[in-house]
Amino acid sequence: MYFYIENDEFLVEAKQCWCKPELDFDSTIEEAFNSAEKQLTTLVGEDGQRTVVVFACPSIPDRGRDQARQLLDNWTSKAKEVNCTISCLITLDEFEHALYNGRYYPGIALFIRTI
Repeated sequence: MYFYIENDEFLVEAKQCWCKPELDFDSTIEEAFNSAEKQLTTLVGEDGQRTVVVFACPSIPDRGRDQARQLLDNWTSKAKEVNCTISCLITLDEFEHALYNGRYYPGIALFIRTI
């Protein structure tokens, strides 16, 4: 994506991923960042601030409400430690309705990194 805002130019590549708290959260996010950064490097001759955006959704197994809540809390803690320029995290307090195919998807995180 290309944005021109008040004399500033931005080149943005966005990726999405689903992070399972029982797996390596950090590597999932870093793979998304690395993939987006690689694509931005292919833009030869383009000026502007290069920025990577990753949308990450927690993917939590349905093992009962209490365990799902604990896994979401763990996911949230890990999300707050991601190496990025800015982030935003939104989770649902009541996430029973976020169940699909045996997993909860109770929120979203947005990570932005300038390179």
